[in-house]
Amino acid sequence: MKKNYQLVINKDLKQTYETYGFIDNFTTHSFRVGYITKLLKTIPLKQVADIIGHKDMIFTVTYRRYNIDKDFITQQLEKPFQSE
Repeated sequence: MKKNYQLVINKDLKQTYETYGFIDNFTTHSFRVGYITKLLKTIPLKQVADIIGHKDMIFTVTYRRYNIDKDFITQQLEKPFQSE
């Protein structure tokens, strides 16, 4: 019987984040998003689309929503430590 390893990994990831209470809804697709986001920061959009197999760049552009600048990340990480 052939196993679908993606389902097995996703089940394990879900059990892990429920057990330790971090990063809700983390799946194998999250790794793809991370990889594409890194590519978009370093090479042109057309090349990224070719690498990941998108025929239409409009689908690749949607991954740009994951490009968050370092200042924004720093602000979000500092918020819990700021006194009101």
